[in-house]
Amino acid sequence: MEPKVFPIARGSSAPLWFCGILGLLTLGVALIVGIPAFFGSRMVKFEVSHGGLRVRGDIYGRLIPASALQPGKARTLDPGAEAGYAPDSRTNGIGLPNYQSGWFRLARGSKALLFMTDWSRAVLVPTTEGYDLLISPADPRAFLAAIERPTAAVATFPIAAGAPTSTLALPALIALVPLAITILLGFLAYSTRAVRFVVSDEGLRIRGDLFGRLIPRGSLRIDEARILNLKQEPTHRPWLRTFGTGMPGYSSGWFRLKDRGKGLLFLTDPSHAIDLPTTEGYSLLISPADPEAFLAAFKE
Repeated sequence: MEPKVFPIARGSSAPLWFCGILGLLTLGVALIVGIPAFFGSRMVKFEVSHGGLRVRGDIYGRLIPASALQPGKARTLDPGAEAGYAPDSRTNGIGLPNYQSGWFRLARGSKALLFMTDWSRAVLVPTTEGYDLLISPADPRAFLAAIERPTAAVATFPIAAGAPTSTLALPALIALVPLAITILLGFLAYSTRAVRFVVSDEGLRIRGDLFGRLIPRGSLRIDEARILNLKQEPTHRPWLRTFGTGMPGYSSGWFRLKDRGKGLLFLTDPSHAIDLPTTEGYSLLISPADPEAFLAAFKE
């Protein structure tokens, strides 16, 4: 027989709105977090004065009063010999290759506030507030001299430049992750309109979705296929998504059904769905635009 192509039923616009809003939120979060991280690794400055130490240029920047600093214990760190000061876990901060800022738990178990780009220039400044300050000024010796003998005038020290790889790695990471998520969301929105069910002598081929595949004719129990309204037959309704896409107005991939059966879904209109059992232990639940014509094509 000549292959016959059936488009998926045109559902509501809810999936398009869902993907669009989620995509914008993803890009928004990337901008809110990524831009400060990108510029922070270049623009952070440490200002030392009688008033204390002020960190500028990062969302975690703050003023640490002179009364909270312990300048007599401030010193440079040897990362190779003092592994206990390496960050072990991030509790509320930014952890990127060659740039860490915010709150971390150190390997030795203590709490620390980090502004680090270059561990070979690491400076430890203990505080009386239950945490250590770990920073990497461009000139550690001059910074230590200033913090031990602060003056009324503000002494400003830029953060050390990161490794050359971080210059490209950081913006690439900030851009590519949300871009990949946005592309995926765009494809999912496209799939809600682009899925096609192709009936042929081979069987049923599903195109236009990440979970599309060819189901051989011998695996389909065509005589048991039926049109049903999932809203009126709750026992066959999708219950748990195991590996698939589930959003308002569109479901695709693998689901557990209410009757605990396994289902492969391509649904936009559950009120006019086709239940097509297979010999492989799952049911195919799909919503072609013309369910009657779809079943008739299989029975020819």
